[in-house]
Amino acid sequence: MKILRIGLKIIFWLAIFFIVISVYSLTIAQNINIEFADWRLMQKYYAIDLEWLPITVLLTLCGTMKRKNSKLKNIVIAITTTTVALFSFFIIVGTLFAIAVGAWIDTATLYENRKNHHITIKEQRFDKGALGYGGIRIVKLKPFMKHWNIITEIDTATLNKSKWILLNKDEEQY
Repeated sequence: MKILRIGLKIIFWLAIFFIVISVYSLTIAQNINIEFADWRLMQKYYAIDLEWLPITVLLTLCGTMKRKNSKLKNIVIAITTTTVALFSFFIIVGTLFAIAVGAWIDTATLYENRKNHHITIKEQRFDKGALGYGGIRIVKLKPFMKHWNIITEIDTATLNKSKWILLNKDEEQY
């Protein structure tokens, strides 16, 4: 019985952790200048994030429903948690069919840093799927913890060309 209780607490706290990370990545993290370095990894992350969010909300029932609570309180907790899970599911389904959802993709590598070849300046386009591309931006990409890049928008007209190697090559999108 004690092992079951410990297992339920672990499930509860992992679900809470997942929910916090999901909500952060779907809200605040969208406005910071750190992005995934590989679009495939980004796609997998958000697929897992969006598919598992309603399930993890339901898993929080492992820690919120208790025998010492009254039957009415446990029913209210179960109904509220299920409602929140359904609400998050419908928000996610709505996001999947939203027109404005897209991602910045690299279309060309313009420059490479002479001292550090991992720092590049790239042209990116906002990919809106079937609707084409939304906008263009020029950014400096600086690797951050292997799987991410720190993004800085840059004006190539004011760039110190002695620190950069001109490449001007198109990106492969496969």
